[in-house]
Formats: sequence, structure tokens, C-alpha cells
Amino acid sequence: MKQYVLLTESGSDLSAEMAKKYGIRVIPMYVQLDGKTYADGVISSTEMFDLFNKSGVMPTTSAPSPADFELMYRQIRCENPDSIIIHIAYSAQTTCSYQNSVIADAGYENIYHVDSESVSAGLGAVAIQTASYLMTHPGVESAELVEKINGISKRMKFHFVVQDMRYLKAGGRCSNSQYLMAQILGMKPLIEVRNGLLVAARRYRGKMERVCEKVVEDFFNSADINTDEIYLAYSHGLSKEIRAKIEQKCRAYHVNRILWFTTGCIISTHGGPGCFAIGGLAMG
Repeated sequence: MKQYVLLTESGSDLSAEMAKKYGIRVIPMYVQLDGKTYADGVISSTEMFDLFNKSGVMPTTSAPSPADFELMYRQIRCENPDSIIIHIAYSAQTTCSYQNSVIADAGYENIYHVDSESVSAGLGAVAIQTASYLMTHPGVESAELVEKINGISKRMKFHFVVQDMRYLKAGGRCSNSQYLMAQILGMKPLIEVRNGLLVAARRYRGKMERVCEKVVEDFFNSADINTDEIYLAYSHGLSKEIRAKIEQKCRAYHVNRILWFTTGCIISTHGGPGCFAIGGLAMG
């Protein structure tokens, strides 16, 4: 039987419990704040927001280096010498992580790279779907598995809405004029991941509870979504009451299983506190 090892970045927002359950290795990305660099997970997004509020310095993010990936490959091969490593990467359109992982595999065999064209729970969902497929198809050939992952990635839809546009502005995701207009009118932008790019799709007005419910409605109306499993994510600051309303709204669409993700420092840096995301597979 083939020994596959799935690898993805911490920007997938997989919890330690999820990663262990599905046998997924996670390599940390980095957040820079007030002159210091932290591996994602060393500090929580809550701690990151607290540090930002004290220093006033907006956090930034960076990818694992080629050296980080090479070290990870060596660790995996020491533990599983005959393993086939499948790296399911954070969107190559948004970071150099995919490129760095390819650079690092020089001299290694049986390492495959797949651009998930997604971020956060969208990426985590692709990894989970892949792990689930391997549980029922352990003897699948590498090329067939890569093709399967590419198919999952193309079907993954992922939307998120933000409350605080300062973070999008700092990351270059919106202009000064867009930021000012949103502040004046109380708008909350919806970001869709399309072909690996983060695209501002529409704007909502009103309280976050109602906005989140509308995001769920628009998500299910945007495509024929497989309701067997839906992926929801939130950053620190989105209340339990709103999350309960979101879950109730999803159940109205006959969703069988909901997986919640808490965003780490990477997506929280761009989405800010209190953001909400929803992901799922379009029917293929």
C-alpha cells in the first residue's frame, strides 16, 4: 500500500484536532508585527490583535521559506522513508509558498505540488476532502490523486465578509477611496476566491448578524452546492450568538454536516476581527 503524506500550510486554518484526525501535516506561515516575526500558531489571532491595538503597527504575513519546506521534507522522510508527499498549497496567486515548496524539493523524489487556488478554510476543506478520498482509495496512483485534488480545488467555492476594512486596506486589497466610502456608508465587503485571487464581489450594509445571514443566502444561491458538508470560519470578535444564527441559517438549506474553523494569524491579518467565511463544493 502506498504511503501518502498530505502537507499544507497553517493558512489552511486546520485546527490541531483536524490535522491529527485526517493525518495532515501543517507547515507554519509567518506573521510580522512591530518588528518581530512569529510562526503562525505561536501566537493566536487574539494575541495578534491585542499587540496591534497596543503598537498601532499593522501586521503583515509571509510564506514558509524554501529552507522551511526542505526541513519539513526531511522530517517526513525520516519518519516515512517510502512516503509520497502531496503538498496542497495556499493559493499561489496570493503568496510565494507554492513556489518555495517547489524550489525546496530539488533532489527529492515523489513530492507533488497542487495549487489549491484557495485560502483559509477553503484550503483546509480541500485538504480534508483529499484525506477522506485517500481513506477509501488508499491504492490510488499519484497522478490520479493529483488530478482528483485539482478537481476538488476547482469546485471549491469560498466567500468571506469583513467588518474592519483597515486590514484589507493595509494589505493592498482595497484603495483609500474604497476604504473611506465603506467607512462613511457602513459597508461590509464580500470577498470571493476566484481562480486563486481574492476578488471584491459585492458590498453589504447593516448589522453583522443580518449581513452574515445574507452571505449564507447568496452563497447557496450562487451555485448548486453539495450540502453533505459545509465549511464555516470566523475570526476573533464574531459573537457566539451570530455564529449560532449562521449555523441555523445553513441548516435551512438541509446541510448535513458543518465544520467550523477559527482563523489563525494569516487570514485574520487580511480579514481583521469579526470576519465570517463560508465554503463548500459545487456539485460536479
